[in-house]
Amino acid sequence: CEIVNYIRTIPKAKIFKTDEKEFALIFNESDAYENAFGQIKDRFKQGFKDANSDTVLYLNPYYVVVPDAAVAKKADDMFEMLKYSRAHCKDDTEKRTIMVDVEAVEVKHQKEKMLEVLLEAMDDDRVEVFYQPIFCTEKHRFTAAEALVRIRDRDGKIIPPGIFIPVAEKSGKIIELGNEVFKQVCRLIDEDEIEQYGIEYIVMDE
Repeated sequence: CEIVNYIRTIPKAKIFKTDEKEFALIFNESDAYENAFGQIKDRFKQGFKDANSDTVLYLNPYYVVVPDAAVAKKADDMFEMLKYSRAHCKDDTEKRTIMVDVEAVEVKHQKEKMLEVLLEAMDDDRVEVFYQPIFCTEKHRFTAAEALVRIRDRDGKIIPPGIFIPVAEKSGKIIELGNEVFKQVCRLIDEDEIEQYGIEYIVMDE
């Protein structure tokens, strides 16, 4: 394969192939890495000829760059960070390069901590629904309400949805969270006569 042959020619690089069939290149010198990174990107723009035909393949790969191996204390941490970075890199088709530095590691840890808080809140009945009234301009009064989900941490502090909703979506817990909101809204409609407040319907949102 022309791609494999090319990668093998990259100077001063220790080349590995991961379990995900991806190439990992390790450089001992930052200058060697910076030069090689630019050359690799330029080479892929030129395309690679298919060995079985005259077809030229143009690939647009994702790049995960780790400028300093000190961001991980052990090999398992590094592989976990690479796996996490790859997944988030593919979320954005425009941004095809992710730098795994101290800041990126901190963001990962914050998201993992937020997931723990979310799971605890769901297990400990700390998911709450707040209702925001909706004003009808035709009837000149409030006729509906919007259901807004919120969670609390162990200290009872409300966590903004902009923090936990993306984590719930990424972890696959958003459906379970939505079911809890739906259950609470149904309980409100069943146990409280919302018509007495002029509420005709409830809109479910985040």
